[in-house]
Amino acid sequence: RSDLDLTIDQAALPTAQRVADRLGWAFYPLDTARDVARLVFSATNGEPLICDIASLRGGTLETDLLARDFTINAMAFALERNGETRLIDICKGQADLTNRIVRRVSAASLAEDAVRLLRAVRFTHQLNFTLDEETTVQIKRLQGTLRLASAERMRDEIWKMLGTDKPAQAIDDLQKLGLLGYVLPEISALVGVEQSYPHYQDTYHHTLQVVQNSVQIRNWIKGQQVTEKGPAQTAWQQALEP
Repeated sequence: RSDLDLTIDQAALPTAQRVADRLGWAFYPLDTARDVARLVFSATNGEPLICDIASLRGGTLETDLLARDFTINAMAFALERNGETRLIDICKGQADLTNRIVRRVSAASLAEDAVRLLRAVRFTHQLNFTLDEETTVQIKRLQGTLRLASAERMRDEIWKMLGTDKPAQAIDDLQKLGLLGYVLPEISALVGVEQSYPHYQDTYHHTLQVVQNSVQIRNWIKGQQVTEKGPAQTAWQQALEP
């Protein structure tokens, strides 16, 4: 899927509506409170093109970048009148991108939106990055704010985590950060629940193993490379063979 994020110095929702009408794209008011719209172009072949349009927060591009979640998301290309682009990186996101670090922009970044706590975990696994220590400490401290988050937005972050190569590790990181009980309480409740012989793991780690085995099944079904062939995938393959 191709994504494009645009920030404009005028009202985003009416501007996006006019663009959608002109181009024939689908228009969705993604966040009316924050003045964010989504345009979707569905090609006959391939993945859809998604363009999110938002108005500047604080009135300038610099204040808008300082209101972002993580430094790697707080960079922008300014489009000059001559058609050239200029990188604006006031939060040193390029350095964190090079060093593969997920770091909050500021202490207010995570406090502003609880879903960003989940997004930090998702980025570390989706991009194979490391979570910054200060960011980790604040996530643990703010775990309870997830009660205020939209269930739909939390679902989207969890779904993207499960689509990574190591979904079991992502779930375990949520548990270590104190977030799992707010998004998947049924899984969090399994921690320490022992099983009878011949099981050698508690139900929590057993479930994580099943989740990780499903990656191999998913890759095999999609025709992608299977890194290791476990018993779960073998059973599915035998069941689907004619």
